[in-house]
Amino acid sequence: MIEFSPLPGIELGPLTINAHGLMIAAGIIVSYIIFSKRTKDRSILDVKENLLLILIISGVIGARLLYVLTNLNDFVANPIDAIKIWEGGISYLGGLLLAAPISYIYLKRMKID
Repeated sequence: MIEFSPLPGIELGPLTINAHGLMIAAGIIVSYIIFSKRTKDRSILDVKENLLLILIISGVIGARLLYVLTNLNDFVANPIDAIKIWEGGISYLGGLLLAAPISYIYLKRMKID
């Protein structure tokens, strides 16, 4: 089995900001900026802002859910640890697998191609 060492982080008192989380946050911010600059119609911008929020929430839930499901033995003894995302453990694929269909459903409800 391949072991990966965690990326270095910046510790600010009890809060640790790691490079992984920083890159995710940077991606979200850049996406929002691109959305805003390319959209002149305010009503579409509102839909895109809502979509961005939906993508963030569903992406985080999906990422954690797949991680927990693939490491189920680690959570059998103490299932409450499954929601402790701040202790690490997410899967990009899980985020994509949940966020993609959720965003599709949202856009169809808003009647946007």
